[in-house]
Amino acid sequence: MANRKKSIRPGFLVQLKALGLLIFSVSIPVLGFIYIFFPPQNYNERIADIFLENPLEEVGLGVKMPVVSMRFFPVIEDRLDASISGVSYNLSFMQSKVDRLDRELVTNLNNASKNFLDYKIINSFEILEPAGDYNAILTAKNLGKDICEYVDKDGVKEFWIWMYENDQIAPIGFNLSASAKSKKFWDKPATKLPTCQASYTVYEYNWNQETEDALYSHVQNFEAILKFVDEKDSPLFWGNFVGADAIGNIVKPGCGWSDMPPNAIMEGDYSNETSILSDCLDWKPDGTGGKQPINCSAWNCTSLGFFNWYLQNIPGKDNSLIYGNKKLRNWWEFIADFDYALTGGKSLTTILLAKSPKPSPVLGESIVSESTPSSELTQEFQEDGVVNAYDWAFILNNWGKAGASDLNHDNTTDEKDLQKIMENYGKTSELFK
Repeated sequence: MANRKKSIRPGFLVQLKALGLLIFSVSIPVLGFIYIFFPPQNYNERIADIFLENPLEEVGLGVKMPVVSMRFFPVIEDRLDASISGVSYNLSFMQSKVDRLDRELVTNLNNASKNFLDYKIINSFEILEPAGDYNAILTAKNLGKDICEYVDKDGVKEFWIWMYENDQIAPIGFNLSASAKSKKFWDKPATKLPTCQASYTVYEYNWNQETEDALYSHVQNFEAILKFVDEKDSPLFWGNFVGADAIGNIVKPGCGWSDMPPNAIMEGDYSNETSILSDCLDWKPDGTGGKQPINCSAWNCTSLGFFNWYLQNIPGKDNSLIYGNKKLRNWWEFIADFDYALTGGKSLTTILLAKSPKPSPVLGESIVSESTPSSELTQEFQEDGVVNAYDWAFILNNWGKAGASDLNHDNTTDEKDLQKIMENYGKTSELFK
């Protein structure tokens, strides 16, 4: 017997329509009320308020890391041009591979930061032409709009460029473009990248390679930043955490560095099964951490495994580590927001002070703890002659008050005074006269 469709009575349809109209008429004012009083959060909006009580709650589980991905495929019809790229794969094959590399890199970076960072590719562009230098790559023609619109309006932190290598061109790995404000701290050679209101990083990868090679560029960028920030306390990162000498040899096994795991005997020695005693898993800046045997089995004897293991052991959010009389900051702040991290001082540690009525500009975390009396802070502000984190913290401890902390002379200590500290940080200044 043939199956027949069950019929619906006309009266039932009338009732259903009436019910739908009732639900619709009630939902419109309710939704309007919700939208007005509880507007949606724009996750691409940059955290602009430096005194936001807890920016991390505002952006979700991790600090949002919007990324724009670009890939350059020089082609002849539907195949890669071997005379330029060195390979003649089908275009569709390399497109699929780069899609996979993007996904895997996002996953590895989030995992490496223990989800303190939340990487997400918000836009992707494919250019079926040869790659060039920055001026040729990062154009409005390729990106759809000016690069600084992505950085300053959309909050993009990184640009990932997938390309190839030949005798004329090769991926540079990483390049940080400091904002105009942060360039006062970032005393590295100028790049050819446009300067925007916010800092951003450009990574170039070779799509003939794999995920570990792309992640390697991120690790090296992180290390370059930590060395820069840690110049005054160089033993802290390179000497203590890494455990290396000036030329990179492991002399006091800690966590190693991008080219040399703690048990390595040469660069790139990621699969060494020889065990050595290392304090990486219980690292303490003063060297009192417990040591235990470590070999490549800790990171599955692969470079990709080591990069993740190494990054996951970098001091992160809510660490309780102390260095002398100072508390270690969350070192991942310098990747999450380079500009805001520098407002907390060019240092991997905080200053231990009495209290702070306002949170630090560094992603909502305070740089102060219950320790050094505020009288010492006042003396530092008045007498040392150098604009530093003590002066920055003095502003916060006197927020809303008049007096010596009121550098702008408007009878209140506020963001204008903090801005003067940021602009003159590290200088010998007449600011306090």
